[in-house]
Amino acid sequence: MAHKQQPAPRDSGEGGLSLTHPVDSLRDLVGRMEGFLEKPLEMLGSALEPRLDIEQTPKELVVSIRLPGYEKEDLAVDLTESSITVRGRRGSTRKTRRHGASAEETEEGWFTRSMTLPAAIRPSDAKASYKDGRLEIRLPREKETKVRRLGVE
Repeated sequence: MAHKQQPAPRDSGEGGLSLTHPVDSLRDLVGRMEGFLEKPLEMLGSALEPRLDIEQTPKELVVSIRLPGYEKEDLAVDLTESSITVRGRRGSTRKTRRHGASAEETEEGWFTRSMTLPAAIRPSDAKASYKDGRLEIRLPREKETKVRRLGVE
């Protein structure tokens, strides 16, 4: 004869106990763990991958990125006629001394953001500036897009 598993007592939240099946308890626990894990991962992703905002004018593209806490020496911008890659690295060291003991805590992070640009640009004429935690990259548009038609053989 098969042993039937009895529901486990569970706090109903109203001061009493209710009966639930162990599988329901496990599902509830998994659901709570997924919610707990998603929030830090979302925050981590947004912190390490800053958003690129692009403004288009007839003469140029202007890329803006909020990067508080970075030094301009720790930022790099790579360009092609059709793409941009921005890299950054930040680190800090905090030293504390208490009761004759010292501790050193190092925090480090970096990001790489790449994207295809919505228009062809002239990388040789691009300019980048960093002020008050904001990186601004001005990308002059290519005057004319070169199109080459191929004959079909």
